[in-house]
Amino acid sequence: MTHARLRTFITWTTAAVVLFGTVMVFSASTVLSYKNHDNAYTYGVRHVLSVAGGTVFLVLARRRQPSWWRRAAWVTLVACLAMQLFALVRGAAIGGQRNWIDVGFTTIQPSEFAKIGLILALAMVLSENQARGQSWRQIWLASGLVACAVIGLVALGGDLGTPIVLVVIALGMVFLAGANVRLLVYFIVGALVLGGGLISIKGYRMDRISAWFDPFNYKGEAGYQAVHGRFALGGGGILGEGLGSGREKWGGLPAAHTDFILAATGEETGIIGAGLLVIALIALVLAVLRVAMLQTDPFSRYVVGGIAVWLSSQALVNIAMVVGWAPVVGITLPFVSFGGSSMLATLAAVGIVLSYCDDSRRPPWWRRLRRAGV
Repeated sequence: MTHARLRTFITWTTAAVVLFGTVMVFSASTVLSYKNHDNAYTYGVRHVLSVAGGTVFLVLARRRQPSWWRRAAWVTLVACLAMQLFALVRGAAIGGQRNWIDVGFTTIQPSEFAKIGLILALAMVLSENQARGQSWRQIWLASGLVACAVIGLVALGGDLGTPIVLVVIALGMVFLAGANVRLLVYFIVGALVLGGGLISIKGYRMDRISAWFDPFNYKGEAGYQAVHGRFALGGGGILGEGLGSGREKWGGLPAAHTDFILAATGEETGIIGAGLLVIALIALVLAVLRVAMLQTDPFSRYVVGGIAVWLSSQALVNIAMVVGWAPVVGITLPFVSFGGSSMLATLAAVGIVLSYCDDSRRPPWWRRLRRAGV
């Protein structure tokens, strides 16, 4: 598939998934929206505004030259770390986590943008160190310092789901760069041990692990969300109850429009609707991977490959959480779930990928019109 066809496929697949997600957010959030705001469409309208903002981010990123991302890598990382540090010190605490910045009319979650900063910075570290002929021990050290700085600040805010994705991004990018598999295994084991430690220091996290093994035994406590997620996902059958006809959103399923949007989708559109959504996400990730394979410059290949790892790992964790293959960690489904920062960051990431799909840069539309004599 050529760059032009990949660009078209990624653009339209993203648009289709976002559009479908918008419909599902409107449907899944009506009850909660009316309860909290006396308006059934408040969350839906906010989601549309997030999509509009994300589209602007996508277009702006799409217009950048590929070389621009190399120059912006370290600045982006520093800005993301500064925002995350500010969230820790002066940010808003939501759900027991201090990972948000209150800007008055909305809140911003810097950890979502930290994924982009991590990808750009790691791509620089990997490409530059390989170009200088550094040993893999030195590359691992440099990559680890960058990754630990980002992951550590996010984890200090109390979030667990996002650090999991950040760890997978870091390990995935190092793997794409050709790291020694044995060293990779050592670091995976180390990450699992560290993750176990982070889980053990918080009682509610241990409860979620226990509920993962036997959610129905904890259905009134830590397993409540997992149990009702399964009720919603399985209750729709093959064709679903119909849009707007889901029952779990009436108070049974928490986060029906955010983390458990796939469960709400399965209830209202059935296995067919949820399955088509998952297939579309898989196709999108494969297309992004194809773009990465077509890059001849290592930095470009690592950036696009890192975005593919990000989107695939986050989607996989969310889907596994909903179907019961993983504990509930609180993470959104890319392009689908309600969440302004997540939508802005993921659409910006698609814009970055599209900037690497351009063989010939075209001038802005107003310049083309002027040249045409309009």
